[in-house]
This record gives sequence, structure tokens and C-alpha cells, in this order.
Amino acid sequence: MFHEEVLRDGQGREVVRVDMPIRFLIGSGHFCRSYLAEDDAFLCQSPLTWYVSRQDWHMSPGYDFPQHWGFERPVRVGCLYCHAGRVEEMPRSTRVVIHEQAIGCESCHGPGSLHVERHQNTSRSENGVTGEDDFTIVNPGKLSRPLLESVCAACHLSTVTSVPVRGRKQTDFRPGLPLSDFRIDYRFDFDQAQMTVVGHMEQLWQSRCYQKSPELTCLTCHDPHARQPPADRVAYHRQKCLDCHASQPCKLDLAERRKTTPQDSCIVCHMPTGDTGIPHIAFTHHRIGIHRKGSQAKEPSGVPNLVPIAIPDHLSELDRQRSLGLAYVYASEDVKHQRFAPAFRERALQMLEATYRSGLRDGPVALGLAALWHRKDPDQANRYAQEALQSDDLNGDQRAYALAIRADSLITVGDRQAAIDCLEEVVRIRRLAEDWRVLGNCYLEAGQPLKALAALQKAVEIRPYRPEIHEDLAPPAWLSATTARLGNTGPRLVGFWRTASSDGKRIPQCFGLQ
Repeated sequence: MFHEEVLRDGQGREVVRVDMPIRFLIGSGHFCRSYLAEDDAFLCQSPLTWYVSRQDWHMSPGYDFPQHWGFERPVRVGCLYCHAGRVEEMPRSTRVVIHEQAIGCESCHGPGSLHVERHQNTSRSENGVTGEDDFTIVNPGKLSRPLLESVCAACHLSTVTSVPVRGRKQTDFRPGLPLSDFRIDYRFDFDQAQMTVVGHMEQLWQSRCYQKSPELTCLTCHDPHARQPPADRVAYHRQKCLDCHASQPCKLDLAERRKTTPQDSCIVCHMPTGDTGIPHIAFTHHRIGIHRKGSQAKEPSGVPNLVPIAIPDHLSELDRQRSLGLAYVYASEDVKHQRFAPAFRERALQMLEATYRSGLRDGPVALGLAALWHRKDPDQANRYAQEALQSDDLNGDQRAYALAIRADSLITVGDRQAAIDCLEEVVRIRRLAEDWRVLGNCYLEAGQPLKALAALQKAVEIRPYRPEIHEDLAPPAWLSATTARLGNTGPRLVGFWRTASSDGKRIPQCFGLQ
């Protein structure tokens, strides 16, 4: 399968064509299927998704706006963690190694090598009659409710932002352990009206049924091993409700209930289907309760606070301050919360500078401070970015971010060659058009037009409809791309027309030999 993207000019003539081979598909196909392409071992999302409800192709989630990502949207470990069995990031890169494509047994039961070894070394009859618990594998059904929910929440809890616990990363989590030992999830201190596809856990926790029943969990209604949904879904889920509510049935008469749902479905009223942030997708709301039409959660009148959903008791106050400061940094960089970004950055700066002064100076803290000082004080941003890069606890995406901040700070103070060194590493780590464009402009200003041309061409390959990249590559800028050959077999004189004089004539800014 190939997905194509074509850019045409005002006369309909083709300017650029991007023809991407599809490498992976994502999703069970019950709701939709999204697709991943691959370029230079970098995975990116296709702008096209197949929607089951429409039986048609449409824009992928997050692409429903002008000037969308195209084939530039990166797919990294954090994206694939819940869509594949086992993935990891290549060292100092955002490229992903997929060890197990489909979600498998170990996603919920933990590592299984000891379990396999145990059963290979004993007969089937011995395994079946011992009656002892098998501690070589995790049985989620025998876990306490908090530990069971950690298994589900690893993928089905998506909040405002999450911060890995210091010294750990998302892929370190194993079933049977508390999720909060690996990441701290933060929400706003007000109820949000928008239902999200992976907000099931937070919705369930808000339910009175959940709060009053110590046995109610995800497995009460969901069988993760079921290959097919129940033949009669209404009767199946209704019985789940009646297992607890037989003695306290619905307060509405049966005749009144059947006006709303002829099959007398409990979930139609108490877990209604609603729109999500993804176009063409509706999901069941997991807050069990009374959902009145037209009722919406109130938006905050001021700046909301971030509060942790769960945080380990053993986490020190300094670590809590670090985690919350980073949470405000990450929230400030999310376009959905742009109106709160200035206040979030101020809070983050206070917390992370206090953390830094107290002696906790790991890579993410230094990177957070570099991001906060970026555009405000180039020297400060550069210093913190350098410190972050000297640590060994940054993932590929964080390292690229630190390098990009440092490069921008160096450009501001006029150190082009040092900026080029940073940007050359950035483009090895991640695949973004803007990185190549900035690198191309730095090459130009450093008198290296051929390298600049290659970098700008790479930028336009990644994001073909960015007009400013085409302007950089326009014929008036490139001396008709070469011209003046010095003999038939000799080198070519290459010039780049960069600036304009007061009378409107373009002036060549740099020349080189090819």
C-alpha cells in the first residue's frame, strides 16, 4: 500500500509529489485503522485513516485543520507503547525498534520466560494438580484493585500530562507493579467536559458505583481474552449492572425506560455514547451515573492547577516539586492549553529553579529550564541545554530538543558554526522539516551553498507545502540553481541570491565551487 500527497500550483500543475510506502497499520479495525510510513528508518503517521463507521477514508486524528502535519508527524516510542507488544528507542535517536508488533500476553502478564521454563521442566499433569499459585507470571485477576488498574491505566489513562519518575521511563513499567512508581499523571483541578478515547480510567474513578464497590474493576465488564464481543451486548451489560443493582433497580418504570431504549439497556442512560476529540469516533462514557443532556463541566475562570492523580508516598518533597514543575513545562507546550501557557511557564520556572538550587540537577530538569529560558535569555538557555546534554538520562526526543534550543541560542549570538554542529546532530536524531530548513540557512550564512541546497531540498521533501521553504529554493534565490560552468568538465560556480539592495536588485550573498 502506498499513500500519496500532491501539491499543485494555481494552474493545477504538479509541484511536489510525496509517495510513501506504508509500513504498519495501527488499530484493531473495530473503529478505524491508521497507517504508519517509514522514511530513513523514521516512522511517521499517514494523514489518511480508514473509518469503519463511514466505510471511507478520511483525515487521521489530529489532521482535521489546515496546514496539518502531512507525512511529518513523528511516531515514537510513546505513541507505539500501547499499540505494539514491545518497542524501544534506538540510542540517541527517535527511531523505534519494534520487537513485537501485536499486543501480546506479556503486555498484561509481564515477562514470561520464567513461566515458560517452569512449564517446560514439568509435565502437564504436574502443572494441573499442584494447586499452587504460579509466581513466575502475573495473573491480573489475583492482583489487588490498585495493581490491577495499573495494568489497564498504563494505556487507558490519558491525562493533561504525564511525567516519568526520576530515573525511569515509560517502557520500564511491568504488570504487577504500581504505575505511579514509573510515571506521575496530572489532571486539572476541575472536571473536563470533553470525553477522550483513553480517558476511561479517570471517568470510572469518578463513578459512585466504583467508589462504593471495592470489587468493581475494568475486568468486571471487560474480558481481555474474548475474541468476539457478546452476541447480545445489551443483555450482557445489563446483567453486569443487575449483579449489584438487583435489590435496587432503576427508579424509572419499565414502560418509561423503553421509551428511551426498547431493549431496556442500562448503559444508554448511565454510560452513554458520546463524541470524542477524534472526528468520526464515538466512545462509551465510563463515568457510570446520570448524564443529563446539555450539562457540561464549567471551564475555570482563572488559571487551573495541575494535581497528581496518584503519587507514591515514598517520593520526596523535592522529587514531587521536580515532577510538578516538569508537568507545567509539558502542559505549557501543549497547544490545547495555549491560553494558560504564560502562567504555566512562570509556575514551572519557580519550581524548577528551586529544585535546581536544592541540588537536584538531572537532565530533564536542566532541559526544562533551558526551554523556559529559551527566547528570554539565550546565554541562560544555552547553559542549561549544555548541562542537559551532558547527562545520560535524556531520551532521543529530549536530546534533540536540547540541541535545537542550544542551536537557536547560538544563532542569536552569531556563532553559526557551533549552531551547525548542533543542527547536524539534530537531523540525525529526528525528522522535522524545520530542523533541515534552519540548518540550510545556517549553511548559507556560513558560505556553504551546496550543503544548504541539499538541506533545503530535504526540508521540502518532508513538508512539501510550506511556502517559506519553496521561497528559499526559488530560482531567483539560487542563481538559476547553478549557472556559469568553468569549462565543460570543470567545477561550477554556485551563488546564492539572498538579500536585496535599495533599488530592488538581488545581491549574491555567498559563492562556492562545486
